[in-house]
Amino acid sequence: CLMCWMAVLRGVETSGKAVYVTSTMPYVFLTILVVRGVTLEGASDGIQFYLFGEVDEAGVHRLSMEKLMGIEVWQKAATQIFYSLGIGFGSLIAFGSYNPRDEDIVLDAVLIPLINSGTSVFAGFAIFSLLGHMAHEQGTTVSEVAGDGGTGLAFIVYPDGLSHLPAATPISICFFLMLFFLGFGSQFPTLEVPITMLKDSGVDVPQEKMTGLICLALFIPGLIMATDAGKYWVD
Repeated sequence: CLMCWMAVLRGVETSGKAVYVTSTMPYVFLTILVVRGVTLEGASDGIQFYLFGEVDEAGVHRLSMEKLMGIEVWQKAATQIFYSLGIGFGSLIAFGSYNPRDEDIVLDAVLIPLINSGTSVFAGFAIFSLLGHMAHEQGTTVSEVAGDGGTGLAFIVYPDGLSHLPAATPISICFFLMLFFLGFGSQFPTLEVPITMLKDSGVDVPQEKMTGLICLALFIPGLIMATDAGKYWVD
């Protein structure tokens, strides 16, 4: 709550500086995880599963056309893109309102989704290289190790795999720091929405006080996420 307040304390003047850290550091940690992952024994099995699908009866990786033709996989893909791009949350409009009038928004609208999706593809190599190693160590398939995916993959399966690696502590620290910066970087753009709205509406409250009240108002109900029921409310 305190860090978010500091990031949006003076609007884009402070959040614009914070985004340099929250946008670049995850790439540093992600690159470390990818490099470490692809050097593990069995990583190639996970990468092949990631790129070409499950192994058939002949031992060949084949994409499941049945899944690709179904609506569920595309629904999940669309949901992921909407969340990762922040579409419909108002943050893109709020930040866009600070752009100069001659900003090439068409170029931005092309580059941002490409970078976003490219990052997701790159992150997949970190995830599935480790899953391939875990499958190799356990003598099972990658799909069995991955389970149903979702939040369990990021917060249970992957951290558990990291904990069994040599020098697990620094690699695990990199992973959770990456998640922290990603979460933090998603928080203050969302905070910018009500702040920008209130400022544009002419609300006569000092910026620091208004920002602090909004952060506190969102922090208190957010405490439920730290309870045992947190995963239920996320779902």
